[in-house]
Amino acid sequence: MGSWRISRRVGDAIGGLSPNAIAAFGFAAFVLYAYPGFMSTDSVNQLLEARHIAFSDGNPPLMSAEWMVLDRIISGPLLMLLLQGALFLGGLNALLRHFLSPARAAWVANAILLFPPVLATMAVIWKDAQMAAYLVAGIAAVLDRRRRVRVGGLVLLAVACALRHNAVAAVLPVVIILFEWNPGMRLRRRLAIVGVVVVLTIGAVLAVSRGLATTHVRITPMWNDIVGLIAYEDDLTDAEVREALPGVHLAIDHGLQVQARLLVAMRHGWLVMIGPERFFEVPENEAEWSAATSAWLALIKAHPAAYFAYHGDVFLHLLGADDDYLTGPVWNLFTESPQQATAIAHAASWSWLQHVVGFDVFYWLADHTPLFRPWIYAVIGLLLLITCCRDRVTFALLASGLGYQLSYFPIPVEPDCRYSHWMITSVVTAAAILFVQRWRSRS
Repeated sequence: MGSWRISRRVGDAIGGLSPNAIAAFGFAAFVLYAYPGFMSTDSVNQLLEARHIAFSDGNPPLMSAEWMVLDRIISGPLLMLLLQGALFLGGLNALLRHFLSPARAAWVANAILLFPPVLATMAVIWKDAQMAAYLVAGIAAVLDRRRRVRVGGLVLLAVACALRHNAVAAVLPVVIILFEWNPGMRLRRRLAIVGVVVVLTIGAVLAVSRGLATTHVRITPMWNDIVGLIAYEDDLTDAEVREALPGVHLAIDHGLQVQARLLVAMRHGWLVMIGPERFFEVPENEAEWSAATSAWLALIKAHPAAYFAYHGDVFLHLLGADDDYLTGPVWNLFTESPQQATAIAHAASWSWLQHVVGFDVFYWLADHTPLFRPWIYAVIGLLLLITCCRDRVTFALLASGLGYQLSYFPIPVEPDCRYSHWMITSVVTAAAILFVQRWRSRS
């Protein structure tokens, strides 16, 4: 009897929480897991750029500038973590309130943020997590009844575009489907206005990013593509490979196709240009860059079957649709080496809770269940899009997530799970909304 009364009191107390208190509870749980923010080599390099005010376009310059400001308030990753978590959770709350009461919206938003495949990336100071945060906040804003908030939503979405080279694939469906200058406008006029606003807003943000960058880094899928095409083509002699790569400076002189196949099997794209197993030397002048570009395009034209076979296999591995291991489903390191920790003067260690949740729970889920396999969310998203989607918001979310995932097909990236984070987030959010709609219709 006593335990029943205690349970009832606890239930009444939880049921009586305000929406803000519920959101605060979810945000606190997020911070307890992620504090003060996990980082990889990419994160450390970006923090160093922010501190030296020397931004390169190898990382998003806008994010480096953002970190430069926040790092001068509280040194390290903490404020970046709080920013991306607040944008993400606040955006989810505002979005879900279009379909649920404020209290229920807060609970569902908490559940989405703390869902392991979502939380595992949102806890890391990555451009992928920042992009998702700005996307969610921007989607919520463009649904607002006030025009100034809708225009602010476009700015948030434009910032998301500046955070990843392929983020346009996630942003365009949202803007085209959801943004309205004036509600009730004819489709043709609405799309014309949307087109002008999108071009101006994204153009301005990209111009700011270009202006902030003081160092240009050539980022191209060319090198991995060339190695992949050579690896997936029928047996080639060294002479045939050299003939296909005129003017390209190779790092090895024999066993070219064998080495290409080894590099592809290793699934570490940067090894193509760096390290003792590298295939190429970095071009030293524009003539060598032009020769490599010409050889790349000629190889694609001459070997389309190898191109699609290579990209198809990389994409399937990115989706976790093969029997291979997942790359980086959970990242919970504060830095990757003691040298990095020294370089940014950042010493952090895991709390008991972080160790249990990160290592004992999340790694077990990633290794022994399909929860982190992106292909599952791709299939669910496609099924929902075809069979259940009847409103603009869920259609935009699913189109955004699936379109963004497809944008990785022509880019032979190292198949890291964080690249599927936005698709997982959008599918889970759309599924929650569709569930609510079906439940209400049946009631």
